[in-house]
Formats: sequence, C-alpha cells, structure tokens
Amino acid sequence: MKDKTYKVMVKIVSIEGKCPLNFKVGDKWVIDKLTPDGMCQGAYQSIYSAIRVFRFGGSHPWDKDKDTTYVCCPDPDNHVIYEIKRIRKKKK
Repeated sequence: MKDKTYKVMVKIVSIEGKCPLNFKVGDKWVIDKLTPDGMCQGAYQSIYSAIRVFRFGGSHPWDKDKDTTYVCCPDPDNHVIYEIKRIRKKKK
C-alpha cells in the first residue's frame, strides 16, 4: 500500500504579547511523525488536530485554502498564531 500521509509545515505568523519560550515570527517546523524538537508541548496539543487532518489528506470547510489553516496558542496572555500548511508532493 502506498503511503498516503503528508508532511505539514507549521510556522509562526503573528505574536501578540511575548512567547514564554521566545519563539519569533518566522520560526517553523516540519512535522512528519512526532512532536518536533523545540516546540512547546501546549502549543503542539492545540494545533495537533489540524496537523492530523492535513497529514491524512483532509481539510476544513472554513479555510479559504484547503492546504492552510491558522491556530492560536492556548496562552491567554500571549497569542502566538501558527500557520499550518500541508506540503504536497510535487508531481513528476
């Protein structure tokens, strides 16, 4: 059976306040299996469902682009906005 999973790029696109882990706009991770090194576990838990949807080929009906969504970190005082983007394999 052919592998039907996708890698997912997670990138910080906005911060209102200050991230306690000193993440900055532009920081990014590629997710292909487990929590990436250096990512906040609380933030990962809040974006996990979006990552799982994208990794297995799904999409959200409310997103303008079926390969991109945005999720906010759960910290109520410091809003770190993550862009989650499916990485599609290029056709040869």
